Amino acid sequence: MDAACAVKHSMVASPMGQIRISGCEQGLHEIKLPAAGPPEAPAPPELPGRPEETVKPLTECAAWLHAYFQEPAALQELPVPALHHPVFLQDSFTGQVLRKLLEAVKFGEVVSYQQLAALAGNPKAARAVGGAMRSNPGL
Repeated sequence: MDAACAVKHSMVASPMGQIRISGCEQGLHEIKLPAAGPPEAPAPPELPGRPEETVKPLTECAAWLHAYFQEPAALQELPVPALHHPVFLQDSFTGQVLRKLLEAVKFGEVVSYQQLAALAGNPKAARAVGGAMRSNPGL
């Protein structure tokens, strides 16, 4: 990530509780789920504040989360927000695996580490894929 990133933050209400999202003009940096345990009362998702206070990836992420919780069928029509996390930007095996996961595996599909290793071009690297997934930033 560049030092010039102007990171913005937003909260999105969900049935799980408040989800904190952060990112810059280039993409999402983090999605932080609420602490474990049920929220006191389910809250409907909401979009971030005024447009001038946020950046496009946060608005897209909030819309995506809203659809995920309220209108799952609409997810296919929404763009996946751009990511701007250091792990995705690195030219490393972990970065390669995570990028391939985003490219090749559709939302809701399940793949094994061995299948993901094959997709990433190294079918014998299932254990290494497990290590890469351990460092997945959770986006």
